[in-house]
Amino acid sequence: KNVPIGSLSQELMHDAIQAMKDLSSSLSTTAVMSTNQKKNKQLKKTIHVPKQKKKDHHHQHTAKESAIIVESILNRLIQEKDSSSSSPRWAAANARTYNLAIKTWANSGVGGSAQNAENILR
Repeated sequence: KNVPIGSLSQELMHDAIQAMKDLSSSLSTTAVMSTNQKKNKQLKKTIHVPKQKKKDHHHQHTAKESAIIVESILNRLIQEKDSSSSSPRWAAANARTYNLAIKTWANSGVGGSAQNAENILR
């Protein structure tokens, strides 16, 4: 189910940051699969990640898909933070989450990744 903007719990925010870390670090290793697929699958539904074409790669994400997912999570965290003037202290759109999104695009190696990383800074 979709969670309305401004309603993500601290636990979901934590899960979102963990998913960003997993996907970002997976681009530096040979395994591109998240360590907790069930949570990440639910999180993608909650955060409204754009659907990608289905592939039969044992649920692995391509580098581009990982970058798109991480950027989508960042955008949701930004919306959460902006949805209220009294954002909770744990609202996660911060330098660390921006850096994760930029790093993921930078390490993706796909065409246009530099431009996508730069767009995050704007």
